[in-house]
Amino acid sequence: MQPNRIDIGEFPPADGAAELSSRSTPATAETLAVELLTGERAGQLVRIDETPVMIGRSPECGLVLPAPMVSRHHARIRRGRSGATIEDLGSVNGTYINGARVAGRCPLVAGDHLQIDEFHLRVVSIPRSDMGTLLPGDSAARQNEATSEGLSCSTAILELRAVAHPDPLRDEPHAQQKLDAIFELTRATEDSLQLSDLLPRILDAAFRIFPGAHRGWILMPAAPGAPPVPTVGRTRDGRAAGNLPTAIDGELEEQVLRQRQAALGHDSRSGDRTGSDSIRSSTMVAPLGGRTSHCRGLIYLTADSSSHRFSSRDLDVLASVAILAGQLVEYARLHQIQLAVRSREHDLLVARDLQRHLLPLQPPSVPGFEFDQYYDPAGQVGGDYFGYVPLADGRIVVAVGDVSGKGVSAALLMARLCSEVNYCFAMSDTADAGIGRLNRSLSQSVLHGRFITFVACVLDPASREITVVNAGHVPPMILSRQSHQVEQISPEHSGPPLGLRPEWEYKPVHRVLQPGDTVLTLTDGLSEAISDDEQMFGFERIESTMRRGGTATQVVQGLVSQLREHTWHAQHKDDVCIVAFGPTQ
Repeated sequence: MQPNRIDIGEFPPADGAAELSSRSTPATAETLAVELLTGERAGQLVRIDETPVMIGRSPECGLVLPAPMVSRHHARIRRGRSGATIEDLGSVNGTYINGARVAGRCPLVAGDHLQIDEFHLRVVSIPRSDMGTLLPGDSAARQNEATSEGLSCSTAILELRAVAHPDPLRDEPHAQQKLDAIFELTRATEDSLQLSDLLPRILDAAFRIFPGAHRGWILMPAAPGAPPVPTVGRTRDGRAAGNLPTAIDGELEEQVLRQRQAALGHDSRSGDRTGSDSIRSSTMVAPLGGRTSHCRGLIYLTADSSSHRFSSRDLDVLASVAILAGQLVEYARLHQIQLAVRSREHDLLVARDLQRHLLPLQPPSVPGFEFDQYYDPAGQVGGDYFGYVPLADGRIVVAVGDVSGKGVSAALLMARLCSEVNYCFAMSDTADAGIGRLNRSLSQSVLHGRFITFVACVLDPASREITVVNAGHVPPMILSRQSHQVEQISPEHSGPPLGLRPEWEYKPVHRVLQPGDTVLTLTDGLSEAISDDEQMFGFERIESTMRRGGTATQVVQGLVSQLREHTWHAQHKDDVCIVAFGPTQ
């Protein structure tokens, strides 16, 4: 049986409601007032006359709507020569007449329904004889009359709005028990923020708040955007609750999900001799978190006896509990995300330490030569590489590389590059043979569509000769002590990056260093570092810093100082690696 539905306080937009400004106001004189239908002062009447009445959350307003989504000065109503009007004062969340948003100043007529955030108001016509004794209307009594008509199965749907709070000592026999249960709900996260612990505690609190509830379920979406499915369900005495009642499957659940409304339903059966209907079960449904933009879940409660029929008042309490429960669920979800982030950060810190131990912690000590280095990944781990490989004949390989990409994947490939460089150059007689072996090995087993720019400078300390082999990397730069000039070492002899062409034969370039010369190798994270005003660090700055420096240590320290000044100590977007060396004077 499909339940009939009565929507309390929901006003469908009239056709053509967008053209509010074109409505005609009756020319006859009327005495109009605005009646507040919801909130703690439901039934309050505010007369519309020549004196403007401000509506908003500020205490200075003539009609105060205490809610955070209401602007301090939200709207203004007044009566002029052409009749009553309402004007939205640039509020963020808007003012609505009959479902259409107000733009500018719009006329008001008796019967108009206004909405400001969760508050509903109605324009009414008041006899002049009653203007001196305006009293709050009993809207709750009218709602009860609407929902108590002869319906075989009735459902009252209440929007989550500000509701009047009765005197708990006078009107609620279970007030203290309900208050204790709400406190218990807030304490549910004290010793655990696991959803598996939190959701049963929410149901326990709901059973304490509503002594007539026999069964309860909490539904949660399995994935963002997915419909909620039963996650926890049980009876008051702890047994499995079974399937959801058929009376609340389908249409009612969709209404709660789509409109973010709390719903109250009564499933009845007929058949007694008087012909009247009897209540078989009573059901309340509320969205966790209230009227949020996404569904955090639902809470269902059923009373399986006619002696424990839920009321509209119970629904208001459940709506408030569901808002708090939704916040707790969100806190638990964010806590789990935070734990996962912390775990990942810890893993990255461990990976950074491991990676740094794969790279040289100190430059080599070679008699008659000076070395210096600097390495700073953009993240916890990086894809830049540098290393020194001593060969059996006394030569030393100074290598710098840059793996395409960033982050963990680049760092893993860089770790593989470390071992491959040591093996390939140790097993080769010449620099070009070593880099050729490295290119073939990486192409066949590791790269899979990625590439590595790489440069190797093989230094013979005895003759001060260096042999440079470049695979698509930034060309090394050399500062001549005699001419005080900076030049790149044979950029025209650079071959393709490692991993692109396994058969490529790289060509070596030979240079003899003079005492005081400095060779600089780096990655493009330095030359392409961006400042706040979108300016690149550039090679001109690198060359001028080399000229001002001189020795390997002075060049590296000068470049690092310039980099920090250029980026204003901000975290750069790419890894930075600098290696300099040269014969001492």
